[in-house]
Amino acid sequence: SVPVAWPPRWALAVFGLVTLALFGPSLVALARHALAVDLHSHVLLIPFISGYLIHTRKDGLPRTFAPAVAAALPFLLAGLGAWAAHRGVFGALKLSHNDA
Repeated sequence: SVPVAWPPRWALAVFGLVTLALFGPSLVALARHALAVDLHSHVLLIPFISGYLIHTRKDGLPRTFAPAVAAALPFLLAGLGAWAAHRGVFGALKLSHNDA
């Protein structure tokens, strides 16, 4: 595949806002859980540590990249399968009420 440049910043910002809109309620629930349970409190640090590592190593990131659609396809299918199982799309594959 042909290398392509990173998308413009506005496109990344729009993607981030859409992602936040889709996963916002789940992220808020995760944050509340992490604040309530000491064992999981470190979860709140992960985005900040990831951002710090990306910022400190941004010069080492490639300026162009080649999309790996074939490598991503199994993960897309696994994600869609997990989502379908969670939503009960296949009928008998409903998850426990504890997993909702």
